[in-house]
Amino acid sequence: MLSDTVNFVQMFSILGDFHLEMGSLWDEVMGWFSILTLRMDMAAYALPIRNDWRFQQTVITTCLPLLLAFLVLVFLQRVIVVIWYFCLLFCIVLTAASAIILGLEDAQTVVDLGFSVDYWLLAIGIGGTVVCLVVALLVRFLVSTGRLCFKVVNKVQNSVGSTAGSGRSIRRNVVAVDGIMKKETRKTPWVSVTVKVVIAMLMLLVGLFFARVITTSVIDEYWEAYLSGLGSFVETLGLVLIIIAGLIFLYVAIILTRKGRKVLWKIKAFTSKYFTRILLLGVNIMYLPVMQNTVAVWNCQDVMCPAGTRFPVDASLFTVSNECVPCTDSFHKDTFYYVMVPTNVTPSASGVVVPPNATSFNVSTCPAALESRLCAASTQLVLANNYSIRCDDIWAFFWPASFLMVIVFGIGIPVLLFRLIRISTKYLMVFPIANAPESQDAKWLVILMQSTCITKSLFEHFEYKFRYWNMWVILQKLLIVSCNLFFTYRHFTAAGLIGITSIHFVQFFVLVLYRPFLANLEDLASGALACILTVDYGLALLISLEVINVSEHPWFTYVLLVFNGLGLLLSLLVIVFSLRSRNKVLDSLAPRKPKDSPKPGGEKGGDEEKAAA
Repeated sequence: MLSDTVNFVQMFSILGDFHLEMGSLWDEVMGWFSILTLRMDMAAYALPIRNDWRFQQTVITTCLPLLLAFLVLVFLQRVIVVIWYFCLLFCIVLTAASAIILGLEDAQTVVDLGFSVDYWLLAIGIGGTVVCLVVALLVRFLVSTGRLCFKVVNKVQNSVGSTAGSGRSIRRNVVAVDGIMKKETRKTPWVSVTVKVVIAMLMLLVGLFFARVITTSVIDEYWEAYLSGLGSFVETLGLVLIIIAGLIFLYVAIILTRKGRKVLWKIKAFTSKYFTRILLLGVNIMYLPVMQNTVAVWNCQDVMCPAGTRFPVDASLFTVSNECVPCTDSFHKDTFYYVMVPTNVTPSASGVVVPPNATSFNVSTCPAALESRLCAASTQLVLANNYSIRCDDIWAFFWPASFLMVIVFGIGIPVLLFRLIRISTKYLMVFPIANAPESQDAKWLVILMQSTCITKSLFEHFEYKFRYWNMWVILQKLLIVSCNLFFTYRHFTAAGLIGITSIHFVQFFVLVLYRPFLANLEDLASGALACILTVDYGLALLISLEVINVSEHPWFTYVLLVFNGLGLLLSLLVIVFSLRSRNKVLDSLAPRKPKDSPKPGGEKGGDEEKAAA
């Protein structure tokens, strides 16, 4: 619990690594965003926050990774993106199929095949993945042998090479920029406006039709014949189309004014200038939540709800859903009042609509008398961290998509960070520096001080040999999240605690022995945090194994509270230290040249002493 909370809180430290030149309004918006996203009311749950709704599970497992992966593809433009494009294509297909078929009561109503639709989709997904891998390996082989050549522009290398050193290429001429803005925003783009208005009108009409706002007898007949089986899915799609159409109309209204066009031009220029930093910021923030929900789809187990309880149905986001719900809740009471009529309640007075086949019952014996009939003991294969989602509903659709997400996002993001760090440091280390020091560590410090490389935030906190530390920290946190998912939620608490304790101990050992940070304060704070987490989880392990009996030593609870408080405090200190101005930190670490020592009589030292100095 503490480790997940610390991991989540520490994600905000990267906000200081992306030196975005924002105005006061942007600063205020980002400040409120940081405050509202902390979500201290979720401290009782394993963080990053789980999503308990099927729709949210779909969005966070597929749509968000698809968006970020697409940005990564456009940004890199490498030969290796061939496999990414294929993976994205199959993710979209499988996600669309799952969203449609999960909205149906019976998947066989879609296509009448002798072989189940589930198995067809699963076979297509796995077969497509294999084809993608084969094609990627073939393309890689042809490129390595020189038989195939792609004329692409490596934006990563260009940006690293052009922004290293003095940073002349990133200087902006204010007069020239203002002139370009005035030229590009002088005239109203009527052709673009017309196209956008037509598209928005079409989307609005389709959305109103799907949302059942526009209804006629002919439309109702068509709806019942072809679209009634999709249920609320089509209505939700209609609302989404209406919202998108409204946003397009708002965009058109903005570009019709000169001032609005200038604001949009500045936003586009800002996004273009800081695209890499925004991309890396989004990848770092989304990696843990996305991977937790992606891997959670594989964590299925047989669960039995005893008599008198039931499995939760699409539990709220603020409700713990990995437990059975008693049948005495309001959901079942409303159901009872619908199917039966209380003997001591007048329907006209209570406002209850009486079905024609309703049966009378006594309120004093309800719902206890109906628990045995409506809430018998049952066993289902459900997600270990969310009993409201049955694995039979998701395995044929989300498992292939989850497997592809592990390849595209889970493995792709660390590979992306590795390539960015490797390419950046490779170009920076060979860049000529006046009066370059002989020591590699001293040269590394000078490079960090003088370079304006936009990917420098990935490694500027660490020594040269530990420049990949950020990538390893992300993988370490992913291991901790996996231990929670596959051990703690499956009631293998001791095994999960052993794994998490071992991970924190290894991190503490490396931090103490090698001291990867450039600044001593960050080394000390990170090492102390790893030590506190190791001790805290070690004590939790001893309690889980009943080596320590808390009931016999009630004061031990306060000891654990102290360790938890120290862990959060040290986590905040690490954030504060990492948010310091890197230029000031690096300047304080730079070696100082000693002053010339004066000779007796006020004369300065000779040439030899000056040379020695």
